Amino acid sequence: SLVKVSAELPNFFRSKVLLAAGSCYSTRVEQMQQARIYLREAYRIAPRDVKNLVALELTRLYGSLILRDSCVEEAIRFISRVPSKVVFTREEEAKFYYLGACFFKSIDIDRAFRAVDQALSLYRGLSDTEGEIEAYRLKATLYGVLQEYEEQYACYEEAYRLLRRSRFRDKVKPFYEQMAASLKKLGRHEEALLWYEEVLKELPDSSGFGRYGIQVAEAYSGLGYHEKAREILRVGLANEKRGGMRNVLLARVAESFIHEGLRDSALMAL
Repeated sequence: SLVKVSAELPNFFRSKVLLAAGSCYSTRVEQMQQARIYLREAYRIAPRDVKNLVALELTRLYGSLILRDSCVEEAIRFISRVPSKVVFTREEEAKFYYLGACFFKSIDIDRAFRAVDQALSLYRGLSDTEGEIEAYRLKATLYGVLQEYEEQYACYEEAYRLLRRSRFRDKVKPFYEQMAASLKKLGRHEEALLWYEEVLKELPDSSGFGRYGIQVAEAYSGLGYHEKAREILRVGLANEKRGGMRNVLLARVAESFIHEGLRDSALMAL
């Protein structure tokens, strides 16, 4: 109703209303599609100082819509034109390239890497440590898509180095779980376990082993500590009520027995 009322307002005010409406969407596809309509109209009529904010929000929305709607070609055209149409501050430009990398991650990995490198360069020039950390984390995700885990972990290491010296540690969501998963894929199970310990410190015992028990058990199995792996899985079973997840945990227990050649015990678990 507010959008309808704003039809009588000057473009400066109407574009702000449309920006606010287009920013308040859920993950439901129909709401995201409506948000896109609002933001495209806001971008068309907005004056320069509002157009940059709309461009960032629309780029963020395209990144959310990409796997839910056939907006890929439209989004690519928009993202390609924006730098020549919008006057960004350097902070906004860094954010634009970061969001662009999030969009291209699923469809053009090379372009995603170019965008995230541009964002990194801008954040570094701005001495924006928080932005730099997030850009390194995104770059690590891109390497994960390519299954290049050495490079992925190197990005996490750089992000962690920045985090340790940052004054904004409380503002950055810990990424220890991703670091542990990367190390596990590299076969560096002891180091992975150290990072899982950091993850579990932030959670109650039952919650932690419910969410991360399988990953921790996999790391112990990778070291050959199958009995220890089963202990972790049983803690998860003791606190897990969902039938589907209990079956997953029991299957991992059986798998652990098979690694030790204990086929009867594996069959009982199955």
